[in-house]
Amino acid sequence: MKRYIRFSVLLYCTLLLNTVLWWFRTQEENTSQTLTLDINKLKNPASTLRVTVANSRTDTKSLGHKPFRGIQWHWKNSLKDTYMLKLNNSEEICGKTFIGYNKDFAKLENVVIDPSKGKGRRGGENISEVLNQKERDEYFVLEPGYFQVVQCKKHVNFNFTSRSHLNSWHDAVGTGAMPRYGEVIPGWTIAVMRYEYVNLYHTMTDFYNTFLVAKVFNITQGHMTILWIDGHPWGGLDTTWETLFGKVLRVGDIKKPCLFEHMIWGIMGYHSPLTRHAAYSAPYLEEFRKYFLISHGITKTRSLNCRRLKITVIWRRDYLAHPRKPSGLVTRKIKNEDEFLEKIKSTFVGHDVRGVQIDLYNMTEQLEMIVDTDILVGMHGAGLTHVLFLPKHAGVVELCPSYWSSANKHFVTFARWRKIPHLLWNNKDRKREIMRHSTIVDVDAVTNLIVKMNATICSESLKQTHKRHNIA
Repeated sequence: MKRYIRFSVLLYCTLLLNTVLWWFRTQEENTSQTLTLDINKLKNPASTLRVTVANSRTDTKSLGHKPFRGIQWHWKNSLKDTYMLKLNNSEEICGKTFIGYNKDFAKLENVVIDPSKGKGRRGGENISEVLNQKERDEYFVLEPGYFQVVQCKKHVNFNFTSRSHLNSWHDAVGTGAMPRYGEVIPGWTIAVMRYEYVNLYHTMTDFYNTFLVAKVFNITQGHMTILWIDGHPWGGLDTTWETLFGKVLRVGDIKKPCLFEHMIWGIMGYHSPLTRHAAYSAPYLEEFRKYFLISHGITKTRSLNCRRLKITVIWRRDYLAHPRKPSGLVTRKIKNEDEFLEKIKSTFVGHDVRGVQIDLYNMTEQLEMIVDTDILVGMHGAGLTHVLFLPKHAGVVELCPSYWSSANKHFVTFARWRKIPHLLWNNKDRKREIMRHSTIVDVDAVTNLIVKMNATICSESLKQTHKRHNIA
């Protein structure tokens, strides 16, 4: 009997020991995950790569992701477009693991970001917390191995456009041994480094670039992650990224190595097609306009009523936008706002005339005002970026102070691309300039330009009406 009891105790202890050893082995496997790749699918960049991770978590909530609630977008067929044809100028490295396109952007398959090899601020702070912060503190310094391309064993060698930050990203690519990682970001990720992140014009180039690369790879809204590789504090345009594309992740939130299934290095903002003012056109500009408006729930189209025009004047006023200008002081303001607005109203009796500081409104409210505008008036500045969203029948009157060169073609180019009439008033009287901050506008001269614009858009509308009747 005693021998039987001793045997039973020994058997129990053996089973208990095996259970403990099995538990420790399981935990070790959880921290050193294994990656299984279907190599055949690597040969087809359009296919979805199946990634099997043993005991890994693919839940991205811990990285700040939010569910996308926007309107699903369906891309138009664009196979014959010249912009898409330019993408044939690509270079494949490591069996399409790294593909560089036209020196402007790149696609990487199964890349691990190792945060220990990058230094920078998380970002997202309130501006008041980082006043006078140096701009260089808002950008990450990346060391080799920050981007680890899992399936590539040789050196990645590709040259991007001169002065693009993508060259420094390229220098931070590591190959060879696969690092351990925790989180997995499935699907598509578009990596962006923002520069003038609170300026509507410059941020619009980032929006547009992201739209372009999403279109290139046929990525629909809600099926991509935007990765900000910068450490900027919070800005008023941050939420627009989520509205347009879906999930947004700050690279500063990545605390442990993280694997991204399909990563795109987006086009640098300063190298956007929107900045090529000499170009005949910008690809898919009207589709981008529609995409932008629909993403904000705006689908109505205003019809021109020349008996009751809607004239919107944009005011430039001081406001705190980023840490390096704590005074909030802006230039190119209109000194005699009240006089100017009253002159327009007295000239256009019975019409709707309004003056707005448009940056005080959220993006949806801004767009609602713009799509309901027939003539847009304003000093040269980021607010005139809204020329992109005006109705097709609309016109724009742009004002420039004497110290600002009319050679800045940002908004006259947007108008030309959209076939919207544009008129310019350039102050020639330096006595009208107040300490280079405000301009006393010649209300008679500018109002005459608005009257001329009225005649232009209404006569064009009349021509189009007659043309339709003749065709009918």
